[in-house]
Amino acid sequence: MSNLSSTSKLPKLRFPNFDSEWIHKPLSNLCTEITYGLTVRPEYIERGIPLISAREIAKGQIDFDNAPKISQKSYDALSSKAKPKKGDLFLSKTGTIGFSAYVDRDNFAITQNISVIRLDKDQNINPFYLLSYFRTRSFLKGAIRKVNQSTIMDLQLQDIKKLVIALPEDKDEQQKIADFLSNIDNYIQNLKSQKKELEKYKKGMMEKIFSQEFRFKDADGKTYDDWKNTRLGDLDIYVSDGNYGEKYPKASEMISEGIPFIRANNIKNLSITWDDMKYISHDQHKLLKSGHLKANDIIIATRGDIGTLALVDKEFNDANINAQICLLRCGKGVSPKYLLYYLASEKGQSQFRELQTGTALKQLPKGNLAKVKILLPVLEEQIKIESFFVSIGELISSRQTQIEQAELWKKGLMQEMFI
Repeated sequence: MSNLSSTSKLPKLRFPNFDSEWIHKPLSNLCTEITYGLTVRPEYIERGIPLISAREIAKGQIDFDNAPKISQKSYDALSSKAKPKKGDLFLSKTGTIGFSAYVDRDNFAITQNISVIRLDKDQNINPFYLLSYFRTRSFLKGAIRKVNQSTIMDLQLQDIKKLVIALPEDKDEQQKIADFLSNIDNYIQNLKSQKKELEKYKKGMMEKIFSQEFRFKDADGKTYDDWKNTRLGDLDIYVSDGNYGEKYPKASEMISEGIPFIRANNIKNLSITWDDMKYISHDQHKLLKSGHLKANDIIIATRGDIGTLALVDKEFNDANINAQICLLRCGKGVSPKYLLYYLASEKGQSQFRELQTGTALKQLPKGNLAKVKILLPVLEEQIKIESFFVSIGELISSRQTQIEQAELWKKGLMQEMFI
């Protein structure tokens, strides 16, 4: 690829040996048909023909497996505009504007929130180039500017037809761009598949390890002693929750900097995130004594998404928690990370579901945590188990970082490869 100075007619970044001007055309000039699907949804059945809406194209491909199904009779009664053909392109037009996908099969139906774009073969347009262009920032901004927001975001067909497409006249350049971006997408998808397989492996090993189907051995190759069947309340574990009452901070008392005041939505993937973090003053922190955290504490959501867990990293040492979280502080004989993974397993999560109370607003009372049954190996085996899961977790985190970096790289390239 070569860098060019920015002009109104050329992208900043182009492949070698391509130097012709780019052209701008309204979408209608590139198509034989632009329409949308059925306005009245037929009755759903368990097995049948997929009915695709914008939700099923949100990830850039058509999700046939999870789409609702309609009968053959209902499908046969539909007009042709609700029956896309292989080679068509989709663009969501209602609700969330701009989801797009390529149609690679026949025999399914679509709803009215998807527009069908059927290219004119005489125009010599690469469909995958156009699909990539649909995902550029400039195209999406142009589409959203035309949206009617009187009741619900809706991109009218006449406006879709007027959307301007910038493209190289040379179809070989279109192909180069489409292939290049497709290779990046395949690379990202491969990373996502690897991450998914690692997560599946981790989940399977949790089941095997905590059911003792798989056991670690000591340095002499011998199996460790039998696991102790106990309850959390019988172990050397301190349990506390966030303060209630008059001292509890009001929303108006939250500040932009200070002591992190952790809520359930700050717990993700067994860690605490800084996303949407709230803060309280040092003076309030001194008053809310029961919620002071230490590194290696475990925190657990006891309302809302009950059973969501995190290990307190050293950067959150001496942070505070709100009243919908409990902290567990391990003493002698219990490894915090072992307990974290045990409670995150199905053995732990199923007990949280059994011990929660309430109907409309469910909660897990702090006192019920003492009833949670724990299978506890000797400390040396606990440490081997936690080390095993930490290693898998690092691999999963590595894949996630690679995914984010690749997606950021692609985003930057797309800003320079298109007008």
